[in-house]
Amino acid sequence: MASSTMDTSHVGFRLNTPPSGFNPRRDLAPGLFEFLQPLHKRFTPGQHELVAKRQRALKASLAGSKPNHLPPSNATTSEWSITVPDWYVDQHNQMTGPADEAELVVKDAELGRARSHARPRRFDCERVEPSNILKALRGDLSYYDQKRQKQVSINPSPTVI
Repeated sequence: MASSTMDTSHVGFRLNTPPSGFNPRRDLAPGLFEFLQPLHKRFTPGQHELVAKRQRALKASLAGSKPNHLPPSNATTSEWSITVPDWYVDQHNQMTGPADEAELVVKDAELGRARSHARPRRFDCERVEPSNILKALRGDLSYYDQKRQKQVSINPSPTVI
């Protein structure tokens, strides 16, 4: 098949979407929705515009017209900053872990509770539906610990996921 007739609709630049049933007011940490909402409103239209431009550039490139580098943008040449919430400031001992096993999520979140200096937690949701994270945020995540022969769940804590 000639490159000019290739179907490129499946190639790159898809935007991530939330999992089914996700409710940001319910499923995000307290204050996070309010922090993210103005950023989302400000930057999402530009994000969609950039994705569309990249899709056009990819289509043109696959048809033989290679792109040129863009000139420096205002984002890379001007001074800018954002204010983060107080709960996010403590970043000196972040942990990152997989989100596909309930046991790992519960144990990692509990580690953050046990060590007050290790509160921020990040979980890898790249290859999995983040349902364990949503359950953890609601306080509904648990697993059966074979060793201790009991159900273990996440306790209320200052841990930020």
